[in-house]
Amino acid sequence: MEISNIDFLSSQFLPFIVFALIVYILSAILRKLVEIIHPKILNKELVRAKVWRELLLPVTPILIGSILALEITSFPHPTEFRNVWVGRMMYGALLGFFSSWAYRVVKSVAKRKWQVELPDFEAPRTTRSLGTRRSEEDATWMR
Repeated sequence: MEISNIDFLSSQFLPFIVFALIVYILSAILRKLVEIIHPKILNKELVRAKVWRELLLPVTPILIGSILALEITSFPHPTEFRNVWVGRMMYGALLGFFSSWAYRVVKSVAKRKWQVELPDFEAPRTTRSLGTRRSEEDATWMR
């Protein structure tokens, strides 16, 4: 039994893309909320900021995708994953990983091809990373 390309696009690919987009948006919202509530997490010198940046941020879309795919049983999962909860979780984890990767790809293509800068959900640069603190210290020393 062969599935046509249009059937595949409408039944599997389009819901996959929409779900990945939703996962990415929820991850970005969660990140901004945490950074607003705990502004010290943006301090690059703290250990918990490194854990936030290098562990929790990359894992967040994967966790959100897994939880959503597990809870939303009416989502059009592939037939192989629909009835097994572990399969739905793995499918959601794949969606979460794909959402972050796809956004980075789309962002770089848009920048290269159309010179459009898409918004980035990275932490804002601190004054220390911009080098202004060093300039202030030099100015103080020279007085």
